[in-house]
Formats: sequence, structure tokens, C-alpha cells
Amino acid sequence: MNNYLNKIKSLFNKFKKKPAPNRLDSQGGGRNDYAKNITKLVSATAIGQAVPGVVGLIISRMYTPAQFGEFGALNAIFSVFLVLTTCMYEQAIMLPEDDNDAFALTIGATVLSAATSLLWFILLIIRPIRLFVAGVFGEKEFAHTLNWLALYLFFGAGYQIANYWVNRKGMYNQLSANRVIKALSISGINLGFGFKPLNKMFNGVIIGRIAGEAISWIGLVLRVWKKELYRFKSITPSLVLTQLKRYRKFPIMIVPARLINAIAQQTPVLLLSTLFSLTVQGGFSYTYTLLGIPVSLISRAAGDVFRENASILYAKGQSCRELMLKTLKPLALYSAPVFALLMIFSPKLIPLLLGPDWTLAGEFVQILTPAFFMMFIVTPFSFMFMIAERQEFELCWQAAFVVMNICGFMLGYYVTGHSAKGALIGFTISHTLMHVIDGVISYFLACGKWRRRKVLTS
Repeated sequence: MNNYLNKIKSLFNKFKKKPAPNRLDSQGGGRNDYAKNITKLVSATAIGQAVPGVVGLIISRMYTPAQFGEFGALNAIFSVFLVLTTCMYEQAIMLPEDDNDAFALTIGATVLSAATSLLWFILLIIRPIRLFVAGVFGEKEFAHTLNWLALYLFFGAGYQIANYWVNRKGMYNQLSANRVIKALSISGINLGFGFKPLNKMFNGVIIGRIAGEAISWIGLVLRVWKKELYRFKSITPSLVLTQLKRYRKFPIMIVPARLINAIAQQTPVLLLSTLFSLTVQGGFSYTYTLLGIPVSLISRAAGDVFRENASILYAKGQSCRELMLKTLKPLALYSAPVFALLMIFSPKLIPLLLGPDWTLAGEFVQILTPAFFMMFIVTPFSFMFMIAERQEFELCWQAAFVVMNICGFMLGYYVTGHSAKGALIGFTISHTLMHVIDGVISYFLACGKWRRRKVLTS
């Protein structure tokens, strides 16, 4: 792993030019070391993912595919409702020039997400609503699992908002440590609840994830509180409302786009649960988790640093084409062989590692690998739509994305005679194609095409 990370760092340094300008001079030169910050986040996330990777080999034998399917269904609802809970205001935290304005926006987004989480809790207390949502997944027994949703949303939204503030401030040591703590917390609780009779009484996969979100959020809040306490003197309700109003385009334009995206991403979970069972869907959900590890390990870490530096460059009226290319090249160069090997050997490797109950998951990994490879190399640049203030582009792309994914899934389902694997093949083709289009649009935006602000050629 160290050799792999060193190769990435050396290649970033190869393309490295003059560092991005500082937003705050008082924060020092450390924030400007682009490759160093990426490597720092990648290294910390690698440690955080190593433990869940090893623990995953154990808990796959402690919990059934149906229990993973139960978590997958809850997580699908969480992914959709999270967009409505935060109203996507966290995406705007990177944009204000003044830190006090950004902090006011952070406070406003946190209060808004807490109030919305309470609203979901009240709604799901109503039995007919809870049963209706559970019925969508074809499992009435799933209704009791929905009791966890409001708590999951509260901590998940809080963590996401705090994460953006810490990212804005370039607090990469804190961000890295927090990712490790989150991974360790989830893994430890998964193991603790995996032993009999607890694994029969509670779904430790669900409890572990919610507890991990809670611990991570509290950790970030304590760090932010310690460093930013003085800012509360400058934050007034009117300033908070002013910032929420200033960035109202995010809930108006970005929420529909991201809501569509969340539905598109969860299309297989929703349809597999409805057309098949939670057991089949559980195989897919755990597959999605396994393939999501490299995205979380490297791609999102690179995206965190790219987002900060690209935001600064755009604020200066500069192009970030070279910044995008020096991020893209090592991601594609070093990940392609890994994904190729995974695609070839996963049908035999996954059951060997996870147990005989996960044979179907190995076949799912093989099918989904091309889609995850493309998502892996494109994900860091998805913030380009917001930076360039072209939210309408993202809305159109997201609408096409959800239509293509549903059509691809259903076409594969019917063409192959109602086969789950056939449905996922259709989903993979459409998913991959749409991420290619996403990458092309992001590249043109990075070059200065269709931007509202003038670009200085470099």
C-alpha cells in the first residue's frame, strides 16, 4: 500500500506547477501543497478502510445477506432523504470569500438539517406512512427498521456539513483522523453486535453505521468548536438568513438534481428489493460497499483537495484544466489494472473471502466493475458544476442519468428473462456511459467553457 501511495504522490509531483493561491494567508503554505494534501487524505483513508476490509471478511459470516439487504434498503432511503434534509447547502460552504459568511452558512445548514430530521421522525411515527414506505420494498417487516431513519439522517447530515467546513479550512490532519475514527467505530460495533444472540435481536450493520456517523460528527464538532468558537460573536440570525438566501440556488437547482441522482444511484436497490428479495438485494448492497472502498479510499480524498483548490482558482478567474489533468492521470493510470483484475477474478474470489452465501455477490462485482471504474476517475470533478455556477447543467445531466439507469436496468431485466444479473448488466452500461458524459462536461468547465466568470488562460 505504501508503494502504491508513493507512486501516486510522485506522479502528482510530476505534474505539479505553481500551487493554488491561499484563501487565507494566515493558514500557511501547508494548504498549498496539493499533492501532499491528497496523499495525506489517501493515507489516512487507507488506514480507515484497511480495518473495515478485514472486518468485512468476518462479519460476512456473522450476518446474513438478508440483514445486509435490510441495511441496504434503509441506506437507499437515507441517501434520498439526505438531499432533502440538508437542502444541499453544505455544497455552498466552500464558496464565500469571507470565512464568517461561510461559518454562518454552516450554522444555518446544521439547524435546517436538524429541523428536517425531526420532521421525518414525526412523519414516520404515523403507521400508514411507515407501512407504505416499507411496502415499496416488498417487505412489511421492514417497517420497524424505518424507526432508525431520523437518527441516521440527523447524524449523517451533521457529519456531512461539518466535513465541508473542515475541508474549507484545510484541516486535513483533523479530516484524516476523523475518517479513521469513523471506520474503526463502524467496524468495532459491527463486530460487537455480530455475536449470538445479539445478531438475532439487532441488526448490527445498521447500528454500527449510525453510531459511526454520530461519533464522527461529534469529533468534527469538537474540533471546529475549539478552533472557531470566537466566530460565534460575529454570527447573527440575520447573517445566517442572508447567507441562506444568497445561496438559495442550491436548494432550488441542486436539490432536484441531487435528488434525481440519489434515486438513480439507488435504482438497483429499490428495484431488486421490489422485483426479487432482500437477500438478492443484500448481495448487491454488499457488492456496492466493496466496490465503493476504492472510491472512498483514493477518489474522494483526491476530490476533497481538488474541490478546495479549484474553488480558489475559479474565485481568482483562473482555469483549473491542469489541476484536473494532474488529478485524473494518476487515478486512471494506477486504477485500471486493479479494476481489470477484479473483474476477472471476483466470481471466485468473493465467495472464497466472504463465504459460500456470497456467490451471487461475486458475480455482481464482475458485472459492476466497469461502472465503478468510470465513477472512480470522474467523481473528484463532480463539483465543477457548482464552481462554474452551472447548476442547470447538472440538473439536466442528473435527469438523463436517472432515466438511463432505470431504462438500462429494466431493459436488461426483460431481455434476459427477468434475470437479476441481466438487469445489472443493463444498469452498468447506462451508468458507465453517463459518467463518461459527466467527465467530458467537467473537463470543458475546467477549461473555461460555458462559465459565467471570465477565465484567465494559463
